[in-house]
Amino acid sequence: MSGMLARARLRRRETVRPIDSAAVLSALPVPVVLLDPENRFRHVNQAGEQFFGMSLASLVQLRLEDLVPPDNPLFLVIAHVRQTEATIADHELTLESPRLHKPGISVQCSPLPEEPGCVLLVLQDASAARALDRQLAFRGAARSVSGMAGILAHEVKNPLSGIRGAAQLLES
Repeated sequence: MSGMLARARLRRRETVRPIDSAAVLSALPVPVVLLDPENRFRHVNQAGEQFFGMSLASLVQLRLEDLVPPDNPLFLVIAHVRQTEATIADHELTLESPRLHKPGISVQCSPLPEEPGCVLLVLQDASAARALDRQLAFRGAARSVSGMAGILAHEVKNPLSGIRGAAQLLES
Protein backbone atom coordinates (compact mmCIF):
# COMPACT_ATOMS: atom_id res chain seq x y z
CA MET A 1 0.00 0.00 0.00
CA SER A 2 2.81 2.42 0.85
CA GLY A 3 4.36 1.81 -2.60
CA MET A 4 1.16 2.96 -4.32
CA LEU A 5 1.02 6.05 -2.10
CA ALA A 6 4.64 6.91 -2.92
CA ARG A 7 3.98 6.55 -6.68
CA ALA A 8 0.87 8.77 -6.43
CA ARG A 9 2.89 11.46 -4.61
CA LEU A 10 5.62 11.26 -7.23
CA ARG A 11 3.07 11.68 -10.05
CA ARG A 12 1.59 14.72 -8.30
CA ARG A 13 5.03 16.32 -8.02
CA GLU A 14 5.69 15.67 -11.69
CA THR A 15 2.46 17.42 -12.73
CA VAL A 16 3.14 20.57 -10.69
CA ARG A 17 4.28 23.26 -13.10
CA PRO A 18 6.37 26.27 -12.14
CA ILE A 19 4.37 29.43 -11.64
CA ASP A 20 4.81 32.18 -14.21
CA SER A 21 5.38 35.34 -12.13
CA ALA A 22 4.41 37.63 -15.02
CA ALA A 23 1.04 35.88 -15.26
CA VAL A 24 0.52 36.33 -11.52
CA LEU A 25 1.36 40.05 -11.73
CA SER A 26 -0.94 40.50 -14.72
CA ALA A 27 -3.83 38.93 -12.82
CA LEU A 28 -3.58 41.34 -9.88
CA PRO A 29 -6.44 43.86 -9.80
CA VAL A 30 -4.18 46.73 -8.65
CA PRO A 31 -1.59 48.53 -10.79
CA VAL A 32 1.92 47.11 -10.34
CA VAL A 33 4.82 48.97 -11.94
CA LEU A 34 8.51 48.06 -12.09
CA LEU A 35 10.86 51.02 -12.60
CA ASP A 36 14.55 50.76 -13.49
CA PRO A 37 17.22 52.99 -11.86
CA GLU A 38 16.45 55.81 -14.37
CA ASN A 39 12.70 55.57 -13.58
CA ARG A 40 11.93 53.98 -16.93
CA PHE A 41 9.00 51.59 -17.02
CA ARG A 42 10.28 48.04 -17.19
CA HIS A 43 7.06 46.20 -16.54
CA VAL A 44 3.43 47.20 -15.99
CA ASN A 45 0.59 44.77 -15.37
CA GLN A 46 -2.80 45.07 -17.09
CA ALA A 47 -4.29 47.10 -14.21
CA GLY A 48 -1.32 49.47 -14.57
CA GLU A 49 -2.01 49.88 -18.27
CA GLN A 50 -5.58 50.88 -17.43
CA PHE A 51 -4.40 53.17 -14.62
CA PHE A 52 -2.05 55.11 -16.92
CA GLY A 53 -4.30 54.77 -19.99
CA MET A 54 -1.42 53.42 -22.08
CA SER A 55 -0.22 50.02 -23.25
CA LEU A 56 2.91 48.32 -21.94
CA ALA A 57 4.60 48.86 -25.32
CA SER A 58 4.03 52.62 -24.98
CA LEU A 59 4.98 52.81 -21.31
CA VAL A 60 8.34 51.02 -21.67
CA GLN A 61 9.44 53.85 -23.97
CA LEU A 62 8.73 56.45 -21.25
CA ARG A 63 10.11 57.51 -17.92
CA LEU A 64 7.88 58.20 -14.94
CA GLU A 65 8.83 61.90 -15.29
CA ASP A 66 7.08 61.88 -18.68
CA LEU A 67 3.75 61.19 -16.94
CA VAL A 68 4.18 62.80 -13.51
CA PRO A 69 5.96 66.11 -12.79
CA PRO A 70 9.41 65.61 -11.19
CA ASP A 71 8.41 67.65 -8.11
CA ASN A 72 5.69 65.13 -7.18
CA PRO A 73 6.13 63.53 -3.71
CA LEU A 74 6.13 60.11 -5.38
CA PHE A 75 9.73 60.74 -6.47
CA LEU A 76 10.76 61.41 -2.86
CA VAL A 77 9.28 58.05 -1.86
CA ILE A 78 11.13 56.29 -4.69
CA ALA A 79 14.43 58.00 -3.80
CA HIS A 80 14.00 57.07 -0.13
CA VAL A 81 13.34 53.44 -1.03
CA ARG A 82 16.51 53.36 -3.14
CA GLN A 83 18.53 54.90 -0.29
CA THR A 84 17.22 52.76 2.56
CA GLU A 85 16.37 49.62 0.55
CA ALA A 86 13.22 49.32 2.66
CA THR A 87 9.56 49.16 1.70
CA ILE A 88 7.71 52.45 2.16
CA ALA A 89 4.02 53.32 1.82
CA ASP A 90 2.48 56.75 1.33
CA HIS A 91 -1.16 57.76 1.09
CA GLU A 92 -3.28 60.54 -0.40
CA LEU A 93 -0.85 61.33 -3.21
CA THR A 94 -2.08 63.17 -6.27
CA LEU A 95 -0.64 62.13 -9.60
CA GLU A 96 -1.51 65.01 -11.87
CA SER A 97 -0.24 66.11 -15.27
CA PRO A 98 -1.74 66.89 -18.66
CA ARG A 99 -1.97 63.13 -19.32
CA LEU A 100 -2.97 61.97 -15.86
CA HIS A 101 -5.34 63.05 -13.07
CA LYS A 102 -5.41 60.63 -10.15
CA PRO A 103 -6.14 62.16 -6.71
CA GLY A 104 -6.08 60.16 -3.46
CA ILE A 105 -3.61 57.46 -4.52
CA SER A 106 -1.95 55.12 -2.02
CA VAL A 107 1.50 53.90 -3.04
CA GLN A 108 3.58 51.03 -1.72
CA CYS A 109 7.14 51.12 -2.98
CA SER A 110 9.73 48.44 -2.39
CA PRO A 111 13.20 47.70 -3.73
CA LEU A 112 13.91 44.72 -5.93
CA PRO A 113 16.99 43.05 -4.40
CA GLU A 114 17.74 41.03 -7.55
CA GLU A 115 17.93 44.22 -9.63
CA PRO A 116 19.86 47.03 -7.86
CA GLY A 117 18.16 50.41 -8.25
CA CYS A 118 14.89 48.96 -9.49
CA VAL A 119 11.74 49.64 -7.48
CA LEU A 120 8.32 48.05 -7.52
CA LEU A 121 5.30 50.35 -7.13
CA VAL A 122 1.85 49.14 -6.15
CA LEU A 123 -0.73 51.87 -6.71
CA GLN A 124 -4.21 51.87 -5.21
CA ASP A 125 -6.97 54.38 -5.83
CA ALA A 126 -8.36 55.08 -2.37
CA SER A 127 -10.99 57.56 -3.62
CA ALA A 128 -13.40 54.73 -4.49
CA ALA A 129 -13.11 53.32 -0.96
CA ARG A 130 -13.72 56.77 0.53
CA ALA A 131 -16.78 57.30 -1.67
CA LEU A 132 -18.18 53.93 -0.59
CA ASP A 133 -17.50 54.78 3.06
CA ARG A 134 -19.32 58.11 2.69
CA GLN A 135 -22.24 56.39 0.98
CA LEU A 136 -22.53 53.89 3.83
CA ALA A 137 -22.39 56.71 6.40
CA PHE A 138 -25.15 58.63 4.59
CA ARG A 139 -27.24 55.47 4.37
CA GLY A 140 -26.80 54.90 8.13
CA ALA A 141 -27.78 58.50 8.87
CA ALA A 142 -30.89 58.19 6.70
CA ARG A 143 -31.90 55.02 8.55
CA SER A 144 -31.44 56.78 11.91
CA VAL A 145 -33.58 59.72 10.80
CA SER A 146 -36.34 57.46 9.47
CA GLY A 147 -36.27 55.44 12.72
CA MET A 148 -36.58 58.62 14.78
CA ALA A 149 -39.43 59.79 12.56
CA GLY A 150 -41.22 56.50 13.14
CA ILE A 151 -40.93 56.92 16.92
CA LEU A 152 -42.13 60.51 16.77
CA ALA A 153 -45.03 59.55 14.50
CA HIS A 154 -46.15 57.04 17.11
CA GLU A 155 -45.97 59.72 19.80
CA VAL A 156 -48.00 62.15 17.70
CA LYS A 157 -50.69 59.52 17.08
CA ASN A 158 -50.85 58.67 20.71
CA PRO A 159 -50.31 61.99 22.57
CA LEU A 160 -51.69 60.75 25.88
CA SER A 161 -49.04 58.03 26.15
CA GLY A 162 -46.41 60.63 25.27
CA ILE A 163 -47.62 62.86 28.08
CA ARG A 164 -47.62 59.89 30.48
CA GLY A 165 -44.11 58.93 29.43
CA ALA A 166 -42.87 62.48 29.95
CA ALA A 167 -44.59 62.63 33.37
CA GLN A 168 -42.91 59.36 34.40
CA LEU A 169 -39.54 60.73 33.37
CA LEU A 170 -40.11 63.90 35.36
CA GLU A 171 -41.34 61.91 38.36
CA SER A 172 -38.05 60.05 38.72
